[in-house]
Amino acid sequence: MKLAPADERYRISGAMTLMFEKEVFVYSLLLKKFSELQQCFPSQCRMIIPRCYFASNDYCKEALVLQNMTSEGYKPYVSNMFLDLDHVIVSLKSIATFHALSFIVKSNDEDFFNKIANECKPLSEKTNKRFMEILRDRLTKVIELFESTSYGCILQKMKIDCAKLIELVGDRGAVKDTVICHGDIWKENIMFKYENNKPVSSCLLDYQTARLSSPAFDFLYLITVSCDSTIRRQHMQELIKIYHGFLSDILLMSNSRVDHIYSLEDFQEDLKAVAPACLIVANTALWLFSGLVIEGHVRSKHPYKNEEEKLKALNSQRILVTFVRKGSTFGWHKKLATRPPGCGRAAVIIDILVGLVTSILVAAYYKRLFAHERLVMAENRNAGEKEEGSGSAKPAHCIIRRQFRAAEFRALYCNAFV
Repeated sequence: MKLAPADERYRISGAMTLMFEKEVFVYSLLLKKFSELQQCFPSQCRMIIPRCYFASNDYCKEALVLQNMTSEGYKPYVSNMFLDLDHVIVSLKSIATFHALSFIVKSNDEDFFNKIANECKPLSEKTNKRFMEILRDRLTKVIELFESTSYGCILQKMKIDCAKLIELVGDRGAVKDTVICHGDIWKENIMFKYENNKPVSSCLLDYQTARLSSPAFDFLYLITVSCDSTIRRQHMQELIKIYHGFLSDILLMSNSRVDHIYSLEDFQEDLKAVAPACLIVANTALWLFSGLVIEGHVRSKHPYKNEEEKLKALNSQRILVTFVRKGSTFGWHKKLATRPPGCGRAAVIIDILVGLVTSILVAAYYKRLFAHERLVMAENRNAGEKEEGSGSAKPAHCIIRRQFRAAEFRALYCNAFV
């Protein structure tokens, strides 16, 4: 069961209401349509869709009651921060099937598709101005770390063109084709079923960000955020072909020819077109799930918690910030010159850019912890100062935590989506 929060602090921006409305819409109409379409497919080729038992969009009573997929043998992937190759391939099958069904609806029922597309609009300055501001803000954080390096100009250009690059993903005139995409496809939104400890099936979850865009965005976002550099370098071309093969198989089952709808060449061209937007969004996502955002309306789900994490970070902070600032983690030209056979230039550049973002986040993480710890130490030196009327000294860590809580509370009200 999924319930929207009734707390007005989370409602003031309107974002929570819109996200739940979209997910209810997707489960009630789009996924129901997909289920009907794939009834004629062999069972092993069908997209796994949780049954929706109840859906409500009443204000502050939004609710979804969905099938418990754990009872069907599905469970989240918790073994590692990144998916291994077997899990990536199984995930791509579900993504390709989702896209193929969207293409089929688009070809066979234009009115229904347009109705869905009207609710799942592409991400843009107009449809979600506040999120665009968040994307630019996270780019600013990156630029601050790299302003004195050759990467500073590239990142600054991405920030200036942020809206244009993001809007390109859903622009039918800029990409080869657009369908309804998931919009936030990474390992935390996928459940897996296993046989003999090997993933054999996957189930996509959380459609609150479903939107009209190029299929290439979902593919590249999964590869960017949920795969490590080894998979990207050694298997990128293989994964491109695997995804498109799955897409082709499903389209053929509906008597549709993929070369007339979305050829491999179209897909490869779209990968190049959406790559900058994918990096921009992935940058923000990585900040969030790395525990780096502890303030504001949109915050990390699992921020750092204990002193041990802080102390470990402090031991490495100065070395890593210097290391990243000098750019010695990237070796752009060397990597391009020594790329493995079958690994295209675009795949290596994507790997370098993801490595850049990840290294930035590590450095920023340690830098923030170091500043926080220095503040605690300063407060401890003044711990003899007594709080007026209390008769006892106020511990420094309590002061810091109180300040963070106050900042979080203000951010809930000030950083509203518009």
